[in-house]
Amino acid sequence: SLIHAVMYAENGQPVTWYLHDASGVAMPVVTWPTGQGYCRRIHIQAIAYNVEKTMQATACYENASDNWRWFSG
Repeated sequence: SLIHAVMYAENGQPVTWYLHDASGVAMPVVTWPTGQGYCRRIHIQAIAYNVEKTMQATACYENASDNWRWFSG
């Protein structure tokens, strides 16, 4: 769901997943252009074994290398 959220979801569109006793959601919240491509800020929430974790990450796509780079925090 994280990759789907980064590559295909619109800003504000949640992408959810479920697996046995765990679930989560990834949602892009903002997208901005860079000189080499674009970046997306992703909010992530996961629940497993009744423990909830949240985090934010930024993924940046670089046109020249056709790669994504990830930054946490």
